[in-house]
Order: sequence, then C-alpha cells, then structure tokens
Amino acid sequence: MMIGYNATVTVYNKSLTDDAVAWEPTTVNGVYTEDVRAINASSTTTASAPATLVDFPADAWAECTVHQGDYIVVGGCDIGAFTGNAAALIDAGGRQVENVSKYLFGTPLDHVEVTAR
Repeated sequence: MMIGYNATVTVYNKSLTDDAVAWEPTTVNGVYTEDVRAINASSTTTASAPATLVDFPADAWAECTVHQGDYIVVGGCDIGAFTGNAAALIDAGGRQVENVSKYLFGTPLDHVEVTAR
C-alpha cells in the first residue's frame, strides 16, 4: 500500500527575539499525517499518549524547516506570525515537535519523519 501524501500541515517555527518567543508559520502541502498512540511502560504502570506522525517527502521537506520545540497543526491554520506563549496553537490542535528523523540518502524514497505530541 502506498502512503498518500495528500495532507497539509502548518509548521510554526520557534525563535527567541529580545527575550520573547516568536512563532513564524509555514504551510506545507503534500505530506502524510497519522495520529498514533505512544506507549510508555514502566515496571508498575503503562500509559498511552497521543501523538502525530508527519512524513515529509524530500520535495515537501525542502519547503520548510522543523526542529524540536516547534509546533505542527494538521491542516491549514490561519494563525499568523506572533510572539508569546503557544496557547493559541494548542487550542488550534497544535502539537509540539519531539523528534525529527531524516532519511535523506539521494533516493526516490527520501523522507523526513516528525513526531509531535
């Protein structure tokens, strides 16, 4: 089964300017998204945490940058650039990027996997 790269995400890049947190959006088309559940297990408990997996093919990855601490909103998001806390992004369904795994080897299967919670 082939992955359908037919989703849109809005990436909010985080930066620090003059002791304030700034958020700059970039809308990226042609990605794959999937809601997943991560299992955290210890010797006494097991917990399940929701997460979003976003798979960027190489050409979509070239349109943006994504780092740990950034936010991703699945779909288009009309929140423009702003400074301050990320409460508005969380209210819009945004999730904070925890992991970026790059698989860029110069092949047609090149992609980048981003996990956000």
